[in-house]
Amino acid sequence: MPHDSSDREKPYFDEELQTAYLATEYLCKDFVLKIGESHPDFDAFMLSGGHHAYAFLTAWNPRSDALPAAENIARGQQLLLQLEERNLTFMPAVTRDPSGEWGVEEGVFIFNAPPESVLELAAAWQQNAVVLGARGAVPRLVWA
Repeated sequence: MPHDSSDREKPYFDEELQTAYLATEYLCKDFVLKIGESHPDFDAFMLSGGHHAYAFLTAWNPRSDALPAAENIARGQQLLLQLEERNLTFMPAVTRDPSGEWGVEEGVFIFNAPPESVLELAAAWQQNAVVLGARGAVPRLVWA
């Protein structure tokens, strides 16, 4: 269940988590995106869909504390409903840790949403950070 973002605290930061997030691969359709790297094929996909910006967001494992699978799945479904209610364009995505230390997390790529809206959602779902990107630019990690 999301929290009220009106009582949003300042972003939490953890060096170890940042290292893990920066190493993570973000998978959407047949694309594998990494923070700080260009992805011309994904840019072409975005252009063909009329998208200029994207964000990766998950509702799983708030504050990077592992939850039981059933709870993560329920949170993910609630996030999808919330995105639909806001009429946001999104598609399923997952994260993958190349080292295998972290499990896969389901989430979404949200297209053309203002970064402030994405950060508000991240705070409501108790996420430490999101990935923000734009067509022609490299994705970046933004602490929520």
